[in-house]
Amino acid sequence: MRNLLFVSLFLLAACGGNGASAPAQTTTPEPAPEVSAEPAAVVPSDEFKTSTLRTPLPEGLEFPFSYHRLNDNVKTAEADKERRVFVEILGTAPQQARDALDQALKGKGFVEPVSQQVKGVTEFTYSRADGAQVIVKLDERLNKKKAPNATGTIHLTWRSA
Repeated sequence: MRNLLFVSLFLLAACGGNGASAPAQTTTPEPAPEVSAEPAAVVPSDEFKTSTLRTPLPEGLEFPFSYHRLNDNVKTAEADKERRVFVEILGTAPQQARDALDQALKGKGFVEPVSQQVKGVTEFTYSRADGAQVIVKLDERLNKKKAPNATGTIHLTWRSA
């Protein structure tokens, strides 16, 4: 009996000791976040670091749209000078980007391109009187995009005469 009394006092002291129960606290649950029917916001460009071209394109051509470089190679064999660039189109519809690039290439003297579909990719081949050739492959499918606001890819191959 003495042990039971000792254990009871010990437990009472450990639990607060005065025997009075504390008033129950009520908490109001936080409201659930509202679900919007709008698409998720595009990640601002300062949170994703885009890569630019390693060197300028031939003849000072610039992409007339925002882009992120995926690949950039130069082939410098004496008989076969070639520049290959693979970029993601950022924040612009792929067709609008292609139209803007079309105007830029025509400004460099290239004529209306010949187009064809190759494995789901639209390929445009531009040529010029001096023998230069530019092939633009437009792909609206994004299998593994790097940039959060990428809308498509362009693979540009410039072959100098």
